[in-house]
Amino acid sequence: MPSDHIEELETALYNRLAGGTALTNLLGGTLIHNTVAPPHTEPPYVLFQQQAGGDENVTPRRSRDPIYLVKAVTLDGREAAIALDRECDTLLHKNELPVMGDWGNHRLNRTEDVSFVEQDDAGKQYFHQGGLYRVKIAEIFP
Repeated sequence: MPSDHIEELETALYNRLAGGTALTNLLGGTLIHNTVAPPHTEPPYVLFQQQAGGDENVTPRRSRDPIYLVKAVTLDGREAAIALDRECDTLLHKNELPVMGDWGNHRLNRTEDVSFVEQDDAGKQYFHQGGLYRVKIAEIFP
């Protein structure tokens, strides 16, 4: 899939998450980042990034199934991370994204859960909670 379609898909993902009032209220703003948070950004925030996926090669029309990790990162404990993840899931799971150029989205499903804690050298704990989402897209006009 040409990179402009990935950019359109990622813009649609960002807009869906940023449009969630309950999510942005918990975050204290639109603290949603593609791939990595800017340097020195303190949690809470939400990250999304492509993990895998590619062409399906099952029909004459080109279709793809990129997989995105969408996760909350917080310093406020596992329950706070779960609350943020719950809002992300409400916005994404079994919901379609808007049509992107000559590509359309016909499925967006959570397929796996992700949960872990990392600790920096100073002992600060970062709680990560989220999931992997499979995005089914296909050309509208092959």
